Amino acid sequence: MNTRAFCFDAGDVLYYRPHKGKFLDPFLHDLRLDPNQIDKVAKRELQRRAWCGEIGYADYHIQFLGLLGVPSDQLERGRGILAQEEESVEFFEGVSETLHALRARGFLLGIITDTATPEKIKLQRLARGGFGDVWSAYIASCVVGARKPDPRIYHAALAALNVRAGESVFVGHKVRELSGARQIGMKTVAFNYKDDAPADFHIAHFPELLNLSALI
Repeated sequence: MNTRAFCFDAGDVLYYRPHKGKFLDPFLHDLRLDPNQIDKVAKRELQRRAWCGEIGYADYHIQFLGLLGVPSDQLERGRGILAQEEESVEFFEGVSETLHALRARGFLLGIITDTATPEKIKLQRLARGGFGDVWSAYIASCVVGARKPDPRIYHAALAALNVRAGESVFVGHKVRELSGARQIGMKTVAFNYKDDAPADFHIAHFPELLNLSALI
């Protein structure tokens, strides 16, 4: 079945954060707080709730700051710091050029992302990388109410693009997310991956997708 669409994870596939804690750590240090003392189980549960849309973006940030021990009079400042953290990204080499080239070849492009971040903010971030306007579908876990590898989030993308699973490719980096895409019949490409990532193809450089487009 011929490929008609490429769907991409966002973080660590289109962009990455090379300086995690650049803004948050000094803020916490000023308050004499240690980011390593956060309850990791509670942090994961809070993230799950936010990514599945059970709590909103602002509440997510406020509750996260609460887990860190930030006092109430510093919450607004803390929210600004977290926004800076989220926007402190760099884009993988060749992403913009590759996406535009795929679109020029007639492929539909979509994003499947686990996130609590509003779509407008996320697309503005991608626009800074030069590819905010190439998307035919944007699927966020906080809207669908499910995160990868739940089949619902992949099917939401397929429905938005009006393609079948076998006509689509998912480009990701995490084992469970690639596995989820494969289980519903999507072709898979692993990029920026760990050694055990299951995929039909593995690429070391993002522009290699242009060579694969004739094969998948």
